Amino acid sequence: MKIYTCLIRAINVGGKNKIEMRKLKEVFTDLGFKNVITLGNTGVVIFKSDEKVNTENIESKLIEIFEIDLKIIILSNEKIENLVKNRPVWWNKNKEYLHNIIFVLDNYKIEDIVKDLQPLNEEVDRIEVVDNVIFWTSIYRDGRLYSRSLYAKLAKSKGYEYTSLRNGNTFSKIYEKMESMKKMCEF
Repeated sequence: MKIYTCLIRAINVGGKNKIEMRKLKEVFTDLGFKNVITLGNTGVVIFKSDEKVNTENIESKLIEIFEIDLKIIILSNEKIENLVKNRPVWWNKNKEYLHNIIFVLDNYKIEDIVKDLQPLNEEVDRIEVVDNVIFWTSIYRDGRLYSRSLYAKLAKSKGYEYTSLRNGNTFSKIYEKMESMKKMCEF
């Protein structure tokens, strides 16, 4: 049995595309997945599956049930472990800064996202690509440097709709939950 994380893009953000997590959990359970959990209202679903996960089938079912045009990214436990193992040493360290990880949908090139973010203002932002995701740290946290930050560039870029961002704390919780599930499987 493998463990997966589903990232649902752009739900429960700014009061738009609201999805109740209890209902979301039911949908994944009805699809035959086991030990389904959600993380707050983040659009993160963690689950186990005996079979290979079909992203298109899950996405179609979610669109059908919630009647929202949405996109998802499915990550295996191995992918999450690799990201944790190879993350930059500076990422998610200084709690005064904003730390995000940018996942890119399969139908878009990460190189194009990185190109959209140039030129990089290293006084404000730092990025590193690891295993087809972008680790990003910014001193922009409370709006004081928003217009100079990568977030302002990313939000205006062509590729923005092909990304799913998660903050450092959410990513850490995903890893912790997946590790906890993995230990339960060992018994």
